[in-house]
Amino acid sequence: MKPDDYRQQWISLREFAADKGSLEQLSRQIAGSFLRSYRETGRYERDHIDLLCEMATFSEDPDWNIPACSSLFGVIVEELCDDYEEIQLEIYARVMSQVISCCRHLPQGKQIDQGLRKFGLFSESDLLNRARIIHSKGYSFNSAKNPKKICILSRVTIGADVAIVSVIIQRLHRLFPDAEIIIIGSAKMKEIFGANPYVRIRNVNYTRHGGLLERFSCWFRVLDILSQENPPAATDSMIVIDPDSRICQLGMFPLTHSDNYFYFNSHGNTSISGAAMAELANGWMTAVF
Repeated sequence: MKPDDYRQQWISLREFAADKGSLEQLSRQIAGSFLRSYRETGRYERDHIDLLCEMATFSEDPDWNIPACSSLFGVIVEELCDDYEEIQLEIYARVMSQVISCCRHLPQGKQIDQGLRKFGLFSESDLLNRARIIHSKGYSFNSAKNPKKICILSRVTIGADVAIVSVIIQRLHRLFPDAEIIIIGSAKMKEIFGANPYVRIRNVNYTRHGGLLERFSCWFRVLDILSQENPPAATDSMIVIDPDSRICQLGMFPLTHSDNYFYFNSHGNTSISGAAMAELANGWMTAVF
């Protein structure tokens, strides 16, 4: 079906006050069509993403926005995140750059726009170019530095936190035994790392079932935590590690102006055939530190 056909259906649903079931059905059709078009022809259907963003933000009642948001994330974003291939990460970055750009231009997205501008990100192309750099950069830690604090973002899912974050914590504690390690994530992190004497947990709740702006809002909470833990005058005393976390949408939202940010691209190591995520995280730590 052509994008214009989907838009006509959407206009009809809005005019006749459709039920949420109809909104969910249409949004899933659009999301599925986007993926099929990309897989079968390599074509990136911008109109599909624009329409899903419109459907996910049209109502003042968030419950009416959730069907399209769930389709955007559940069908497209989750699929691209869960497929550990470099090319999928490129398409993911294009999708998220477009989605974030749509949100920042909404009246209720003013805070996102202001936050991105502080990092010099003014357009969709700015977001995409930065993501490409973040995802492909070869990180190297300056061994002359001795951080007092290390902030690590949670991977959101417990399995990934056990497989990846726990490995990173162990390696970092050996490298910097006097540094305090701070995990930024949900209260569930206390169940995994709460008994660790050199680990402290700062709570950030990432919702996987809310609206677009709600999913993005935790970025501001992370920025607040980083500002509290590391005042501007002490930039070199803390490093930030992002292990492909969904809290900041796989590196799409910036966290710091300085070079104390290290991104573990778990989608960029597929050349190591058969390697488990814990092995990849361990290899990345060796390469960077």
